[in-house]
Amino acid sequence: MFSNIIEDLSGSNRESFIYGDVNIDLLKFQTHGKTSEFLENCFANGFLQLVTKPTRCANGSATLIDHLYTNVTNKSIDTGILTTTISDHFAVFSQIATKVKKNLPNFFFSRNMSDTNKSNFKDSLNNCGWGDVLSENSPQVRFDLFFDKFNSLFELHFPLKKVKFNKNIHKIEPFMTRGLLISRKHKMLLSNISLRDPSVDNKTSFKKFRSLYNKLIREAKKKNLKKVWKLISPTLKRYGKFLGKL
Repeated sequence: MFSNIIEDLSGSNRESFIYGDVNIDLLKFQTHGKTSEFLENCFANGFLQLVTKPTRCANGSATLIDHLYTNVTNKSIDTGILTTTISDHFAVFSQIATKVKKNLPNFFFSRNMSDTNKSNFKDSLNNCGWGDVLSENSPQVRFDLFFDKFNSLFELHFPLKKVKFNKNIHKIEPFMTRGLLISRKHKMLLSNISLRDPSVDNKTSFKKFRSLYNKLIREAKKKNLKKVWKLISPTLKRYGKFLGKL
C-alpha cells in the first residue's frame, strides 16, 4: 500500500511530504532484504527519507520506524527529533525554508490628548478673540467663524501624528486596555521563567497568573468594566509584591 501511495504521488508532479509510523526499521536496510527493497523503491520514485537517527529507544534497543519522506529537492529542509517522554516514540519534525514576504510596518494616526495639551488648548480658547463671532448676525456665518477658530486651535494643540504600531504598547484588539497589555507582558515573563526553571513555585505562579489574565480578557470582551475591576482588585495585593520583583 505504501509503495502504491509513493508511486501515485510521484506521478502527480506535486510537492509531497509523508510522515508516519511505518514500522519498518530503516537501520536494518543493509542486513534486511525487504527493508532495502522498500527504501530503493522510494528512491526510484524520487522520494528521500529525511530521518536518519533512531526514533524509538526501549529495553536497550534502538529503531528508526518513524519516517519522513519528501520529493522536494529545491528547498532547504531541516529535520530533527525531539527526545521527549510523551510517548515511546520520539517526535519527528521538519522545517522548510520558504521566502516570506516582509510586511511593511503598520502605522496609524493618533493625537496626543495629554493633560498638558488639554490645558493649553483651554487657555488658547479663553484668550482667543471671539468678538467677530458674537457680532455676526447670520447663524451660518457665525458658526463657520466659530468652527474655523476652534478647529485651528484644536489642530494646533492636538496634531495628528503618524505612529508605528507596537503590539507591546498599542491595542491589538479594541477591548485591550493598558493594564491588560502590561498583564500580558507579565504572563509571558512568568512563562519564560517557568520554562527556564520548571520548579513547582514557578509553574504555580505562572498558572495562577495565566488564569487571572484569561478571566480579565473574557470580562474585557464583555465590556463589563465593573466586573473587571471587582475581579482584579482582590488580586492586586496578592500579586503586587511578586510582580514588583520581576
